Amino acid sequence: MRYRDSLSIPTPQIAYSNIISFQGVLSNILLVLIFISLTFKFQLRIPTEGYYATLANLLIIILGILFIIFKLCFKNTQINTRLDFPFLLFSIAIIIGLTHGALSIGFNSDYLSDMRTFMQFFLFFIVTSLRFNRKDFSKFLIRLSIVIIISAITVSVYSVLTSIFNFEHPLDIGNPWPFGEQDIGNVERSAGLIPNSVLLITPVILISLHYLKKLSIWQFVGLFLLNLMGILFTFTRSTWLGVIISILLFFILTRQRVWKILALMIVVVLLLNTILASFHLDLFDLINQRTGLIFTESPDRIGSLQHRIEESKAFLELFLKNPGFGDGLGATVGFYSLALNNYGERSSWHNAYPMLLGKLGIFGFLGFLFILLRVFCESLYILRHDPNRTNKILIKTFLSIFVTVIVTTFSISTLISFDFTILFVTLSAIIAIYGHYLRESLKK
Repeated sequence: MRYRDSLSIPTPQIAYSNIISFQGVLSNILLVLIFISLTFKFQLRIPTEGYYATLANLLIIILGILFIIFKLCFKNTQINTRLDFPFLLFSIAIIIGLTHGALSIGFNSDYLSDMRTFMQFFLFFIVTSLRFNRKDFSKFLIRLSIVIIISAITVSVYSVLTSIFNFEHPLDIGNPWPFGEQDIGNVERSAGLIPNSVLLITPVILISLHYLKKLSIWQFVGLFLLNLMGILFTFTRSTWLGVIISILLFFILTRQRVWKILALMIVVVLLLNTILASFHLDLFDLINQRTGLIFTESPDRIGSLQHRIEESKAFLELFLKNPGFGDGLGATVGFYSLALNNYGERSSWHNAYPMLLGKLGIFGFLGFLFILLRVFCESLYILRHDPNRTNKILIKTFLSIFVTVIVTTFSISTLISFDFTILFVTLSAIIAIYGHYLRESLKK
């Protein structure tokens, strides 16, 4: 008996503790992964001959290996949610696209670039295995908000340094576009280099944290001012528009203390204009230099708009050749770009919707729309049935961001990108898990 008593037999409590510990490791790696993808985008390369990987790519692989170990050690940890089927359909479309592309195109740089972009959607099934409970929901989202704010501070400072001070880029960012940098007034625009997504979503997150009294007035003003400077110096019109849309949506959804936040934002804008004046810059003049052409020129005369229109047409033509499953990942399209002043073949995209049709066909396109629809429905379900005020504010924040990025994806492909997709998939999984738990509790 003594021998048996001395055996280390795992009890249910020990097994549960091990699961929680392992899940904690996975969730922390996930937060680091989100920070790196939002902050660095193309940076932190690990060069290889003819191609490169990024630290974010390697972290996804590590997370995938740990997930496999986790599933082998612990059974029945996966949570069945309303978003499983949409993500499964889209994952099948991605696998078909990868197979088609590998057979027809081969493992060239375009194929590998598409592969590392779309493989991020598989993270959904890793996150839903973490079994967040209802108490962890708001805690994790607050932690995630802090990660996003730290990322936004980093990107904003970098944006200001590269624009006002012509700061030399300390890292190889890997700008995919050959037009490099562009002078606007007295500042330098690092076209395509700055990770826009985190700057796009941070203003409404700051507003929601101020509502929840997680940020004081002075913290809010300081962080909002820095983020606004970062947004300004991206000189990306779609990002500017997206910020306005997200804030307006949040005001519409919350309908409380709007005037206080508006007054604070006006103060921030005035402070920003004062700071710019010390560098002999004018806020409204800088904005006009990027938006004035929209009101005075036709779309085919504005380089960036013409580029997006021709690119979308080319992907739609690709779709018509193979409407069912598309031409596969890695497929390229050819068109003349006024912005680049040449005719060439490209695999990258601005508008993700015609790209999905061209590369993954109607099957992949509908699978992606199904994901968007289910995410929206789950968010509304939580908003209607969860009595917790904090959770409601966080869901309203997510909905504001979600609707905004659906719009901006027509121009800068926010939803399917190196920097934002991981965050979108993670939030979708967290909302799906919480929706599952909320349904279970209401049944009782």
